[in-house]
Amino acid sequence: MKIQRIFNDKAGESHMEVIEWIETREEFSEGSPSIDMTQFIPASRVAIITASVGWKGAWHATPKRQLMFYLAGSAKRETSDGSIHDMNPGTITLLEDIDGKGHRSWVVGDSEVVIALVQLDSDEIVL
Repeated sequence: MKIQRIFNDKAGESHMEVIEWIETREEFSEGSPSIDMTQFIPASRVAIITASVGWKGAWHATPKRQLMFYLAGSAKRETSDGSIHDMNPGTITLLEDIDGKGHRSWVVGDSEVVIALVQLDSDEIVL
């Protein structure tokens, strides 16, 4: 599964890369066909975020290592290296730019953006 990863380098500049999140074929529930799934990751909190049409965020670092799952609407994100990336329903982003210049995001189009946000307890993600 491909996901976006936002991170900062040693100079504090933020960047985005697409990474492969490893999935394995597992029997998740007895009696059901096997499915592809990633490893479980310890998480502490979950929230749903809704950003209205026209919303534009300021530059900021992520407050905690977290995953964002885009459920509805479209947005763009800019990293401090100047690159701009699309986030649409189905996009998954791993935010790790805890220090440094951070990133900013804004809603595009005429629909609000709905995001499931999961804050992680560890640095574990098998890639």
